[in-house]
Amino acid sequence: MYTSIIDQKQLPMQRQRQRRAAIMVSSTSCNMSTQQKQHGSIITSNDDDEKPASSIKRQPQKNTKKNNNSNKIHNFHTNLRKLPAREAEDKLFHAVHQYEVDPTNSLKPLLWHRPEQLAQMGAAREAQELLDVMHHLYDEGRHYHWLRPQVTHYSSIINAWMRSGEAGYLDQVDGLLQEMEDLFSSPSCGLSSVADADARSNQIAYNKLIHGLAKAGELERAERMLEQMSSSSSGCVPDIVSFNGVLHALAKSGKRGSAQRAEELLQRLEVMHYEQNSNANEIVRPDLYTYNTVIDAWAKSCKYEPDAAERAEALLRRMEEMYASGNKSVKPDTVSYTTVIDAWSKSGNKAVAGERADALLKSMDDMFLSGNEDVKPNVFTFTACLNAFAASNDPARAEALFERMHRMFDATGNEDIRPSVETYNAMIKVWAHSGRDDAPEQAQALLSSMNESSKPMIMPNVISFNTVLNMWALRACTRPDAVERAEDIVKVMESLYEDKGDPRYKPNERTYTTLMKCWLRSSGVRDAVERVDNLFEVMRKMYHGGDSDFKPNHISYLTVMIAWVKCESTDAGRRTEELLSQMQMDGVRPNTAIINCAIEALSQCTDNFDEAVVQAEKLLFTMNDMDIQPNENTLKIMHNIW
Repeated sequence: MYTSIIDQKQLPMQRQRQRRAAIMVSSTSCNMSTQQKQHGSIITSNDDDEKPASSIKRQPQKNTKKNNNSNKIHNFHTNLRKLPAREAEDKLFHAVHQYEVDPTNSLKPLLWHRPEQLAQMGAAREAQELLDVMHHLYDEGRHYHWLRPQVTHYSSIINAWMRSGEAGYLDQVDGLLQEMEDLFSSPSCGLSSVADADARSNQIAYNKLIHGLAKAGELERAERMLEQMSSSSSGCVPDIVSFNGVLHALAKSGKRGSAQRAEELLQRLEVMHYEQNSNANEIVRPDLYTYNTVIDAWAKSCKYEPDAAERAEALLRRMEEMYASGNKSVKPDTVSYTTVIDAWSKSGNKAVAGERADALLKSMDDMFLSGNEDVKPNVFTFTACLNAFAASNDPARAEALFERMHRMFDATGNEDIRPSVETYNAMIKVWAHSGRDDAPEQAQALLSSMNESSKPMIMPNVISFNTVLNMWALRACTRPDAVERAEDIVKVMESLYEDKGDPRYKPNERTYTTLMKCWLRSSGVRDAVERVDNLFEVMRKMYHGGDSDFKPNHISYLTVMIAWVKCESTDAGRRTEELLSQMQMDGVRPNTAIINCAIEALSQCTDNFDEAVVQAEKLLFTMNDMDIQPNENTLKIMHNIW
């Protein structure tokens, strides 16, 4: 039975597989005779089969054996689907073992396909255990040559493990990948090059595996599979789908250097196809998806690469040139242009971001009006432009585009251009970046219109509320009503979440930290420290009550510390020491600003100044132990204490 199978992580994968399979085969043999005695044949037989041979009246010989066997198999398969997975596998294995020399091989396809069926059902562990049995029986030889595992089995089971999210699933994935590599690349694996060419060259299975790894964010493993396909020993040739899967993983990762690696992989493809153009290399012709994915990789790397937007637009221009030269497979579409606009919206070159986005949108408009339906701007295009205008601090262009969207939608009813919550959030961000005196009121008006709307597409979310909240917090020094406005926003969020239970309205750590900063910047310092401390304790209570959305971060802690330092209370040092202890409990690592603030708080302990100095010096040495670099402000504060 499967319940007797024991995983031993210290054993190599080959020995684990042999051990599990041997235990199951042994269990099968022990239970076979008992089941046959109690239930007769594993496949339900008819009444005549159970009678003694002497009591059965002989009938004229008819060719009914095949039909009877077919009916038995059909009934068995029907009953099998009604059983739990483990019980079904046990009965299926017994049946195959009993009828291993059945000339019809009727049961064999059921077992051969069963691991894939289990994987598709999400039963990754059961599928892998059954694959182990297939391995054992195939290695054993005899009548089990038809049980040879193929790439499709591994691909399905690995994807099932990744979907499961079960603890230790990556160890299972690594083991199966290694086993697959060993099985299909080693000449000594016992597979003949002719009979098993289909297993080693199963592009669909490999591609499915690569895309599954990419979707799970397993970039290195996806690249590993691509290299295995490309190796001469694998017998499997990667196609453009294989390369696109790895490019997708690179783009999705958003890691430093991933965009450059994506472009290098694209260049490799171009060399394979364009410089060595032949029928054999048509399978690696870069297509529209290929270029769009690399552009997306650059768009997602803007925080690491200062020229990411320029690199993304350069790829777009290359696509335009290739299309103009007759390559119809790389004709730029709406996704191409929108992704480049998105790259500019995230670019560090904010001075030209809005201008470039506007130029690209105008180009799309011109081409669409000329009959090119493939570049029709949509809501994502317009929203990306609004974000670019926000980056460039260009509210005039943003307002004009926002109004244009509404006019177009009202006139046509086209859902592709209906403003969404992301569109409204982008417009709120435009006002947040504008610096205009009336910006908070403009953003608040948008938030109110979203909240009062009956259209689900533009109902506000936590980002909408937090952005407007932050605008009031930034003006708390100059606007007497800022704290009241900010408190009202948080009350609305809490009320909506309590009434509707919709997570879109749920306040989080950023909500409370922003409200704390608003109080900190207000003029009523004495009232501020009490309110900030209360908000902080509410956050910690929610977090320790199991709500991870309220986990305080270093900004939350720093805000509380600054509030205590500003109030010049003699209790500031004591409270700061408590906060440092709570940081350790919450798993928040202090930084230079927090240590500086703590030292400054200790300097205010006039009632026990000598002890405070000792504690401040300990904090200074702690910085060195924690690899936290002191700065000029650190030395200045310590100099004042000494």
